[in-house]
Parts: sequence; C-alpha cells; structure tokens
Amino acid sequence: MCDLKPHPERVIDAGGYCGGAEYVQEIETRQTFVQGLIAAFAGYYINIYSPWTGEVVCVGSRRD
Repeated sequence: MCDLKPHPERVIDAGGYCGGAEYVQEIETRQTFVQGLIAAFAGYYINIYSPWTGEVVCVGSRRD
C-alpha cells in the first residue's frame, strides 16, 4: 500500500508583504512553457500537482 502524503501549498500573505491589504496592487501568476509541458505530461499520466510562479505587486512599487 502506498502512503503518499500531500505537500502543503505555499501561501504568500500579500497584505503582510505590502504592509496592508490596501497596498496590494495585483497578484500575478504565470507558468513557463517548460512548466506547462511537464504539467501536461505528468498530469495526464500520473495526475500530480504542478506549481506556478507567483508575484505580489504592491502599490507604488517599481517594476522593471
């Protein structure tokens, strides 16, 4: 019998990161081509979770 335990998701406190919820401008998520390719392959054959990259943007922050 296989005893797999799920890994907890990483949760980012955007309000804490920006100094309050009112200072959160946006939260962006993205997936690279390679991440998507791996997720498509792995999700089809073995049904595993595939993480995305996330970014918190605060009001007044400079983005390059």
